[in-house]
Amino acid sequence: MPWMSRALPKGLTVLLAAAMLLLGVQSISSAAGSYKVTEGPYGIVRWNPCQTVTYKYNVSALDKSLRKKAAKYTKKAFKQLGSATGISFVNEGATQTLPDGANWWRVQSVEEEIVVAWVKKSGKYSSDLISGGAYGVGGMVYKTWESDGGHSVAGRGYVLVDTKSYTKLTNGFKSGASQGNLLLHELGHTMGLEHVSSKKELMYDTLTSKSPKGYASGDRAGLAMLGRDGGCIDVPDWVWVEG
Repeated sequence: MPWMSRALPKGLTVLLAAAMLLLGVQSISSAAGSYKVTEGPYGIVRWNPCQTVTYKYNVSALDKSLRKKAAKYTKKAFKQLGSATGISFVNEGATQTLPDGANWWRVQSVEEEIVVAWVKKSGKYSSDLISGGAYGVGGMVYKTWESDGGHSVAGRGYVLVDTKSYTKLTNGFKSGASQGNLLLHELGHTMGLEHVSSKKELMYDTLTSKSPKGYASGDRAGLAMLGRDGGCIDVPDWVWVEG
């Protein structure tokens, strides 16, 4: 049985939003820093770190002059995410898929388990999964099965980036409000990280001039736990076949 919900941005001052499975949030403190993770009915929600995870990108909403760089940044962001989680992410190239609506995850095949797409406020390239003043939003869906006490595993995810807001950010993966930081933050949500109260972490709910360059120590501790450090998940073949 799949479980899914989403959280909308709280207002125009909020630059980053999470579209997560808000059944529960667990706060964890470690020597490296603090982080928060999403909890479902059977514990912390994670992807299976012992299988490859595919992704595609949709840059159609961007001006043609910006598309190549956006694709490049997407690949770089997944490389950094892979380093932090230990998960092998496989680039399957471009797509026309645009996550939208309550059943967005049903149209994403095993070749595009995560879709990163640029969107506009209205028209052909709009999505109801992002609204208000959010610069970006990241989300995922997971399924559960009840054998041996119950288990869950994430299987589809997305990142949506507001095109107009994206162009206001600093190019590259610099500290502060940069385009790379936006992608990394939203991918953090896709993996199962929630917002934290510390401005020292990239998972703070707003990009500021003091945002770190990429994932900070707490972010990395959380991603490591959600990834390889958390161990493999024995997922039955029928759980994630096609949507």
